[in-house]
Amino acid sequence: MFDFFLFALSIIIIVFSIVFARFRIVLALTAGVLLGACRASQIIRDQKIATSFIGREVILTATVAEWPEYKNDQTRLQLKELRFNYSTSVLNCQIYASLAGKNDDIERSDRVTFRAKLKGGFGDYVAYVRNPTILSISKPDPPDFFAKIRTLFTERVRLALGNSDSTGLTLGFLIGERTLTEDFKNRLRVVGLSHIVVASGFCLSILAEFAQRRMKNVSRFASYLSAAVLMIIFIMIAGVSPSLLRASLVSGMSLLAGYYGRKFHPGRLLLYAVAISVLINPVIIKSLA
Repeated sequence: MFDFFLFALSIIIIVFSIVFARFRIVLALTAGVLLGACRASQIIRDQKIATSFIGREVILTATVAEWPEYKNDQTRLQLKELRFNYSTSVLNCQIYASLAGKNDDIERSDRVTFRAKLKGGFGDYVAYVRNPTILSISKPDPPDFFAKIRTLFTERVRLALGNSDSTGLTLGFLIGERTLTEDFKNRLRVVGLSHIVVASGFCLSILAEFAQRRMKNVSRFASYLSAAVLMIIFIMIAGVSPSLLRASLVSGMSLLAGYYGRKFHPGRLLLYAVAISVLINPVIIKSLA
C-alpha cells in the first residue's frame, strides 16, 4: 500500500513539473527520489526474504540472468527471479552460483532448479551457492531468440578460428564473451588492457556510426532509426550488464538529441544516465563506480 502511495505521489509530482516550468527541476528530482524509493523498497523486501534462507538447504528455482562464465573448471551463473522451495512468489534479487565443471547445456534465460545450501552473498548478490545438485534445466517458452543468435555466432567463430586465446579475445571484443584463460587475463591486466575485452559504449558507437553513414542518403529518420535498431539488437545479444546499460542510455539519449539537432552537456548526460540506471535497478548503484 505504501509503495502504491509513493508511486501515485510521484506521478502527480511529474504532472506538476510539466505544468509549472519554474519548479521543474526540483519537482522532477522529487519525483525521481520517490519513484526510486518505491522501487528500492520492493527490492529490499525481496532481499530480506531471500537472506532469511541463508544457512539452510533449499530448493532454488531461478532464471539465468547473464551468460555463464567459465573459470577454473567451474561454471559461474548469475541468477534472478528467485523462487524457494517451489513457492509461487518470485523474488526480485540475484544469487551467484558456482557449479563444478563446464556446463555447456546452460544458457542465458534458462530456468534452473537446484538443491543447495545457501551461503551469504557479496556485492549485488544476496546469497551464494556452491556446487549445487542440479534437479532440472528448462528452456524458456517462447525461446530467447537473441540467445540463439549469439550461440550460433559463437560456434561459427570458434569453427573458423579454433579454440584459442585469439578466439576468446575476438569474442570478447565483439560480444563481451568472457572465455579467456586466466593466464591470458593476467597478461591483459599487466599491460592495462583488461577493460577492452567487454561489450561497451565503443561497440555501440561503431554500430551507430555505421548505420547512420549507410542510411544517410535514404533519410535522416532512417539513419537514426537504423542506428537505434542496431544498438538494441546488439544489447539483446550481448546481455544487459551494468556497464552496457549505462552505455546504451548515453548512446540512446545522444541519438535522440542529435535527431532534433541538439546536444547534451556531457555532465548532464551522465547524470541522466545514472538516474535512469538507478531507477531501473536501485541495486546497480553499487556498480556505478
